[in-house]
Amino acid sequence: MLRKHPSVLERLQLNWMILTRSIIDLFRSHKCTEERLSSPVDWVVQGFMRILSKLLNEDTLQHFVELVPYLFQSLLFP
Repeated sequence: MLRKHPSVLERLQLNWMILTRSIIDLFRSHKCTEERLSSPVDWVVQGFMRILSKLLNEDTLQHFVELVPYLFQSLLFP
């Protein structure tokens, strides 16, 4: 919808930095249920990753820098 109506996005006046920070905080507070290869897929984590991939740009990059160690140390290789 926003691609077809870009003026709507301007009227929303979203603060991308606050939105990114909020999504990262929600992601970090989520208890991942995918603990081993045989675990069922944690669709919530995948949803957060998809949203964050859309929010990544040079303005929000600083928030992602702290997320990388969390991903590796807490999720991938705990």
